[in-house]
Amino acid sequence: ECRTESRNRRRRVASKRAFTIISVLLYTASFVSCDALILQSGQRIAPLSAPSTSGTVTAPIGLLELPAVEEWATAENLKERHLKTLFRELLRRHNDNDHDDKPSLFQRLLENDFPKSAASSLLLHNDQSKKFVECTSKVVKTSPSQRGCKLAIQYGGDGPIVETVLIRHPPPDGDTSNAVNDADRYTVCVSCQHGCFRACTFCETGTMGLRSNLSSGQILEQVWHAEQYLSNQSAGRVRNIVFMGQGEATDTYETVHEACRGLTHQCLFGLAAKQITISTVGSSPHRIRDLADDMPGVSLALSLHGATQELREELIPSARGVKGTTLDVLSEALDYHAATTGRGVMIEYLLIDGINDGDAAADALGAFCLERQRMQTKGGRNSSVTYVNLIPYNPTNAGDRFDYKTPTDDRIEAFASKLRDVYGVRTLVRWSSADGRDANGACGQLVSSITGARKGGLKGRST
Repeated sequence: ECRTESRNRRRRVASKRAFTIISVLLYTASFVSCDALILQSGQRIAPLSAPSTSGTVTAPIGLLELPAVEEWATAENLKERHLKTLFRELLRRHNDNDHDDKPSLFQRLLENDFPKSAASSLLLHNDQSKKFVECTSKVVKTSPSQRGCKLAIQYGGDGPIVETVLIRHPPPDGDTSNAVNDADRYTVCVSCQHGCFRACTFCETGTMGLRSNLSSGQILEQVWHAEQYLSNQSAGRVRNIVFMGQGEATDTYETVHEACRGLTHQCLFGLAAKQITISTVGSSPHRIRDLADDMPGVSLALSLHGATQELREELIPSARGVKGTTLDVLSEALDYHAATTGRGVMIEYLLIDGINDGDAAADALGAFCLERQRMQTKGGRNSSVTYVNLIPYNPTNAGDRFDYKTPTDDRIEAFASKLRDVYGVRTLVRWSSADGRDANGACGQLVSSITGARKGGLKGRST
């Protein structure tokens, strides 16, 4: 009997221990499996995945790195209302011209019932490697132009420098002179990479090579600086964003997607998706399909530059070889995008004298556009028509290697007229694309020139 009682006692003790271990494991799992905090209120574009600080994000981290801030807020057990307060006060302080004389962001947060311990962890951390900062970059040079300005923006104390362009659009019924006023609208041309891998033959960014990818927060900081510049100049407001600066947007798709989430988020920049255009040279057709699925409201621009495979391969190295993108594969992706979103694509076509500005090139482009329209309306699909932006070539050192020249005005008009009159294609000549030449900020001219990179490097692209 004693042995039986002893055996039963050991069993009861073992059962209690097992129950305790299971309880601890379940309690721990409840935290591990807890959903990460995502700022959903005011969100117009959903994140692709859970917040992450992986990739190019390094300390100190800017507060516009939304995934990193959400990850931090999850660890701090904060609520969504706390994140709304954080970004409201961050942007309110940013919009104050004399914000240096106003209460700090830390003080503003405390005044709005933000947990003091969390505010201290966010902004007053003793470990500099983990500290968040309001902004990680600064404008190191401004180059005013006839119709806008180019900003050279440096990340970190001695980090990469990228170029961002502000393009001014005067009021339709307003003053057509170069004088700025607070009724002007601006498009901000942002960069998504420092340099580029795609090596288009006409592009100055192609002389840099791909040096680094920018994070989503670093892209948003370009808009942050653009808004601050316009505010200081009393020169209007940002109305549109185009990913046509340094870099190929589809080569860093997840980052560009997250940047678009921040641009459209009502707690941050609050733009409509239709105010954003993503430009691609077409090197990754599957990303065009992803764009249709993930961000159907965002506009697509294709840098075509040649409507035959031979011509595209001459101008765009990513179209060459066994790994190159053929026009057939690219066309299928464009048709999918149009069928999914119900929207047409904007074709960007750089006109280069004697290369792609002849009648045969115009015929090929017209036929390409008509075929897209036929396929996109096949089976009752309802999508907007494809339209073409013709961009006169802007001189670059990259193009000088091939003796590229700008076509005459008469040749440009003849090309446009053929598209309109013979093929019925909506066509616009972007004469204004040359307005930034005086600041080396026109289409294809972006490069980190103040670092001495204007004639260095191997590969790149900018549209």
